Amino acid sequence: MKSNYEQIILGSSSIYRAGLLKKYIPNFLTLSPDIDESPKEKESAKDLALRLALTKARKISLGEPDALVIGSDQVASFKGNILGKPKSYEDAIKRSQLSQAERLFSIQELQ
Repeated sequence: MKSNYEQIILGSSSIYRAGLLKKYIPNFLTLSPDIDESPKEKESAKDLALRLALTKARKISLGEPDALVIGSDQVASFKGNILGKPKSYEDAIKRSQLSQAERLFSIQELQ
């Protein structure tokens, strides 16, 4: 992929997102922005994922103005409640079994 940007940056510490992006863009940097990922009161999972992706992309782009920054986040919900990150592998398996029919919002943002 040819780009007019000096650098492409993935704003995420997720090895899974980096692996997926590498399939399409072999050369990019990964930076993990230090942001508060707490949901706001009455914020939906979709709105939280969008806000976090935007915040990550914007924060990194302030320090990297010549780069194309990809902010990304994923938020799971079950019965309308936002689920935090699983505490263990077993917790992740249990959650996936309980919430198979629920929604998972994955948002990417370019800055």
